[in-house]
Amino acid sequence: MKTDDVETIDYALSRSVRVLDPRPFPTPGGIQTVLDEIGKEAKGKTFRYDDFVDMRALRELQQEGFFK
Repeated sequence: MKTDDVETIDYALSRSVRVLDPRPFPTPGGIQTVLDEIGKEAKGKTFRYDDFVDMRALRELQQEGFFK
């Protein structure tokens, strides 16, 4: 959806800030949803969460206090 309405944009931004987790960590459930979708094709059936996600950098940032 595209809009130039400032009030709508401000509302969407303020709502997103309250609702979304400030840490950009992928969840196993979210990744699994994508894997299930691509798994409908034969080549996608062998994919696993760990094949796509490396949390080391995000964990390091979290330990350093980057996410508040």
